[in-house]
Amino acid sequence: MSGCAQRSTACNRRPLPRRSASNTSADATASPGSTNGETLDDRGRAVGIELILPDWFYAGVLDRGLILTIDRAYFALTGGVERWLYRIVRKHGGHQRGGWSFDVPHLHLKSGALSPLKQFAFELRTIVRRQSLPGYHLSLEHSFGRERLIFKPIPVDPFVAAARRVGFPVEKLA
Repeated sequence: MSGCAQRSTACNRRPLPRRSASNTSADATASPGSTNGETLDDRGRAVGIELILPDWFYAGVLDRGLILTIDRAYFALTGGVERWLYRIVRKHGGHQRGGWSFDVPHLHLKSGALSPLKQFAFELRTIVRRQSLPGYHLSLEHSFGRERLIFKPIPVDPFVAAARRVGFPVEKLA
């Protein structure tokens, strides 16, 4: 840790220029992540940045229900379609008990995949067969001449969820 971080009195704080000097409201001038000031060490090197966060953003972070989390197993997914599909499932399915569903042709268009629909559908069937998306059960349904991907959240043991929140290695619980 630098000497500046240990003794904050020795640091210089230099405000960064604002976009609009006439508007002084923090909510009006700040977009999420806009900078308010820079902390410098004794040599004038930046050691920190102060950010202005709008009230709506701060409230959203405090309300855990508004944050979409990603399972750590997501980072073990190797396929591009697999990762993309997980993000779509998390966004649309979230924690809805009944899950969600999409027509496969609609998913193909939404993905922007350059492969033909037939190849995309083959990849989806492989993902469904492997059940590789963490936290969700996938299935395919054929009705009215269309193939539909259905995904439902897998119920999580509340004890395991609490252990994850506090950083306890869940593998040791099994």
